[in-house]
Amino acid sequence: MPRILDEPVAESPLWLEVAGYPAYLTERIRQGAWPVFKKLVELDCARNARPDMFTASVSEVAAGSGVEAKVVERVVTGLRKERMLRFYLPEDPGEEAMFQFLVPFRPPIEP
Repeated sequence: MPRILDEPVAESPLWLEVAGYPAYLTERIRQGAWPVFKKLVELDCARNARPDMFTASVSEVAAGSGVEAKVVERVVTGLRKERMLRFYLPEDPGEEAMFQFLVPFRPPIEP
């Protein structure tokens, strides 16, 4: 299907899915980790040519990933424990938070 050029899109690298991150994040962190992770990657890709610091509110990430704000907070904490993300979360989920992926990722599946 052809893409409409004026239509906004959210993109993330396909290799993350192929490398096994959906199951890995669900198993290691919790249910809902994959959609939160994917939304964060999409936001990073939309704002940066290479992985770098980006801002978004927890509420925005929650709405874009279909989970509650408290789940987003738990997932980003789990991503920090997995050494995949650093972040600053404000007290109010509507305020801008800061995120930065720690790259390169170590894929859960061998090539």
